Amino acid sequence: MEPLLSHSLISPLIDMLTRIRRGEFKAEDRQDAILLFKKTNTVEFKKVQEHLSQNGYSTTIAQQLCKVFAHLADQTTMEHRHLNLPHNHILRRLRAEHDLYRCYLTDLTEAVATLGTVHNPSTTSSEFRHLTHLIGNLSGLKEHFECEEDAIYPYLKKVGWSSLCETAERQHHAIQENLNQMISLTLLTEQITMDGYITTMMSLTRQLTPRLLSHLA
Repeated sequence: MEPLLSHSLISPLIDMLTRIRRGEFKAEDRQDAILLFKKTNTVEFKKVQEHLSQNGYSTTIAQQLCKVFAHLADQTTMEHRHLNLPHNHILRRLRAEHDLYRCYLTDLTEAVATLGTVHNPSTTSSEFRHLTHLIGNLSGLKEHFECEEDAIYPYLKKVGWSSLCETAERQHHAIQENLNQMISLTLLTEQITMDGYITTMMSLTRQLTPRLLSHLA
């Protein structure tokens, strides 16, 4: 039997996944992540999955690990080819949208917090209208996800990463469900108290933030 991937490589892979899942992955970590990715290949990633499964990690965590590095592979390709891509290339668009949605998410978090400090807030408050506008902006993620699934996933599946695409699609579904709940909640503001709306929206935002940051990392 072939030996499993060396522990010196498995440990940083697991550590990186853990930080991403906690929303602790920072922009300055990306270069280390790309270098780590370059040290591995498809066969070795499968060994990592086996190692994780044999040592108490769930299949979901193992799949998330591979999904993150498939995403990094895409980022690496984009870093090397970005200057040569046409201005209307789909990968340029997806990359730009990742930056845009990070901004929207930051604005959303701040808007929810601000609404919570307003005295006697209502649906006519400028803070509430700003929040609903941001939720509308984030609803564009549905089209963004569809573009990723059409433009990137066929290639990944072709080179043997079908399980990673399935994991990413589940992540897309979870994020979209979060956003649908936000939209539904906003449509029901006349049926609930504003305090109830703010409390629920804060909870939904806390759920959305790590999921979306992981996707946009």
